[in-house]
Amino acid sequence: MTSSVATAASQSSAPQGMSLPREHGAYAELAYPLLTALIGGRATPAALLLSIAAVLVFLAHEPLKAIMLERRRNKEQPNSKRARGYLALLAVLALVAGGVGLWLAPMQARVAALFPIAVAGLVPLLLYQGAERELGGILLSTLGLVSAALPVGIAAGIPFERSLCLVGVWAAVFVLGSFAVHITLARRKAASRKAKTRVRLWGLLVAAACFLIIPLVAWGAPAPFDTPLWLFVAAIPSVIAPAVVALVPVSPQRLRRIGWALVLGYALTFLMLVGGLRWIAGLESA
Repeated sequence: MTSSVATAASQSSAPQGMSLPREHGAYAELAYPLLTALIGGRATPAALLLSIAAVLVFLAHEPLKAIMLERRRNKEQPNSKRARGYLALLAVLALVAGGVGLWLAPMQARVAALFPIAVAGLVPLLLYQGAERELGGILLSTLGLVSAALPVGIAAGIPFERSLCLVGVWAAVFVLGSFAVHITLARRKAASRKAKTRVRLWGLLVAAACFLIIPLVAWGAPAPFDTPLWLFVAAIPSVIAPAVVALVPVSPQRLRRIGWALVLGYALTFLMLVGGLRWIAGLESA
């Protein structure tokens, strides 16, 4: 599901700090927006280099996590030296790819890159404090991953307003999914009547947001952004499953089905966004 769900990732045989990120949902949060920008626009050298830089920063999560864990416990961890070397290599490659990509990209893309860069700068603090898996940390990480597509989209030739729209759609999809998963976990832990009532209230609010955010955003955004309605409607397939999860208690046996429903929703959202962006570009070039 989202990055808050996949805590049961398969254990890697790689040394600690040298493995791939274990949060399966985070791959979707990074890949879908980047692919939407690259395929919905043009895969220019600047866009490709910025995408590579984003992937490299993403891969740096595990060695950074190992190093921050060592700092927090004030105790040397196994393979810490290798983790530092791996982190340094990824950082250098990301700086080179990102620097060249920003140099080739238009000024708007350089400005748009400030937000994901700022979020990336907060990640070490989250890891050091152990707040990465708390809801606030999850949401911040989600926004950071998704927003990496904003400078990529602009560098791919998608106007700023449409790039912002595609990032907004994916941000809404993944943030609502994270809330739905958080509600599912809280529902299992709730013991008192007061706690159960609070969870039900949050479930109703998240479900309402799933059904209302799309028409509200679609009504307000096209006027200033000159963006067709169905770019925002593209989020609908991906918010159905979070709405159901937020409203209805889901047994552990059915979580896999919900996960597959989310995968299908993401795929439909991706196809609708790419198709919409290509269609708009075709109309403008005609």
